Amino acid sequence: MTTFIDWTDCWVDMAYRVLTERTGLSPRAAQVELSKAIAKQLHSGGTLVAQAPTGTGKTLGYLVGVLAFHALRRAQHLPMKPVLVSTATKALQQQLF
Repeated sequence: MTTFIDWTDCWVDMAYRVLTERTGLSPRAAQVELSKAIAKQLHSGGTLVAQAPTGTGKTLGYLVGVLAFHALRRAQHLPMKPVLVSTATKALQQQLF
């Protein structure tokens, strides 16, 4: 039986393949790892603390993770859950809009 964890890995990998094809940018390994960890933690509940240096791609990493979580919930006909994204600076907040 395929689990949420298996589907999460597949969905995140696919999302980064599409992003690479459309933008020509290559995802960083840490970025993909972060996306998967976020989606899995949202599914299981609890808290995830993740830290990465500047330039790792954290913003895209956590947004892809949230999208994976919601896409997989939708595929299972489960209700959506609100997700709060908090940034350290106004400048980063503006970049997200």
